[in-house]
Amino acid sequence: MLSRVFSLDETGGENAGNYSRFIINCVAWVIVIRLALVAWIIIIPDSRGYNSIASILSPPLQPTGNTNDAYFYWIIANFGFTPPSSLGLIPAGSLELVNFSPVYPAILYVTKFVFQDATPFVVNTIFNALTPLFLVGFLRNVVKDETTMKKMAIAILFNPIFMAYSMFGLTEPLHYLLLFIVLRAHYGKGLFWRIVEYAGLIVVVLNRFVAVVLAAFYVWLALFRKSASFRQRIILFLPALVMAATYLCWDYICIKLFGLTPDGARSIYWNHQFNLNPFAPGFIENQGFLLLAGTVLGLLVLVSTFSKNREVIQAETAGFERLDLQAFLAYTAATILFLGLQNQPISVLRYMGTLFPLYMVTFIKTPSSRLLSFASFAIVTGMVIANLAAMIVLSNGNPALQITALDIVLVTVFTIAFLGTSIMFYFKRDSVHSLNKLLAIQVLFEILLVPLCIYFP
Repeated sequence: MLSRVFSLDETGGENAGNYSRFIINCVAWVIVIRLALVAWIIIIPDSRGYNSIASILSPPLQPTGNTNDAYFYWIIANFGFTPPSSLGLIPAGSLELVNFSPVYPAILYVTKFVFQDATPFVVNTIFNALTPLFLVGFLRNVVKDETTMKKMAIAILFNPIFMAYSMFGLTEPLHYLLLFIVLRAHYGKGLFWRIVEYAGLIVVVLNRFVAVVLAAFYVWLALFRKSASFRQRIILFLPALVMAATYLCWDYICIKLFGLTPDGARSIYWNHQFNLNPFAPGFIENQGFLLLAGTVLGLLVLVSTFSKNREVIQAETAGFERLDLQAFLAYTAATILFLGLQNQPISVLRYMGTLFPLYMVTFIKTPSSRLLSFASFAIVTGMVIANLAAMIVLSNGNPALQITALDIVLVTVFTIAFLGTSIMFYFKRDSVHSLNKLLAIQVLFEILLVPLCIYFP
């Protein structure tokens, strides 16, 4: 009886079109899997200090072995962007905390009086639980086949990188939720949805500055939508201007309040800056793969956009709004290129988890560019390989990371198993018809990838 209640397959067949039950079941599985992953993280032997429920539920106010960006968000939520150095909570130069976005720590600040130390985990669970509602609402507007839509929803919502990183007090869950609120609103009609879309675009940028690259989606639609009038193209372009204006306005506010911009803070505190010098130290290993991946994906999107084969176009539009899929992938390519322009990695594996078009394209055939699906799969798995290599290299030259030989062995074994099963699934994905089976495969991927994500949050 219980299995039927939570079965995703029960939302199809004679219950086809029962999106409400599908959404409710996805919410239930999100919560169940989150709790299971918490237990798994505690069980895995590691040297990062994740050995109790407390170490997962709340980041510390003092830096420890398991410190990640969640620590900085928690510091901001408790003390603001400019805590006095006498607190001894962060390194000297605390003004550089303006590098971190304001929305997520503001939410933590408001809710920590209710949820106390468990606030980051609780609010992220809430964000995760709300996401299926807007994700399914968005996909129903762009995917015409119900089964394909549900497979995409499972692949996006339960993708292993996203689920693994949402365990920590990071911005991933809120970023995902905001993305799909915006996209659900984009396809809604009427003044209410336009207000939601524009307000959502402002918040999504202030929650995660790299989200400004979502403007590429709107720019692509404005430039390439066929038969659109000049007025319609301007309307399509306006959201991109809203995102750019939000980014610049926050820069201005930071200059007035703190004397530097978030970009300036990243440059000072983390030594992050744009770099186009191929001879600079670290260019090949840190930037080369990302720049190559973004360029290849972008070129493939261009090929599919300008395909003039009428039969090919008809085949794609039969299952998907063709141009919109290309616009989503253009946004993905722009994000990867943006990350590749940075002279140092910026928790790159985390961003692979929230680039949802990489998971969408593996479940729909794109005859105008058959390589799009494989390129998307290769980018995700390539970043997993790159992060494993980085962990092994960094562990030899940076004892402060506290990575032991056992850590390396376990992470390597789990990562290789993840890559092997991912490859098998990619080539057999069309034969997976059961939604329950697809969910089980995603859970397996999450279990295998969690150990690597522990070390690169």
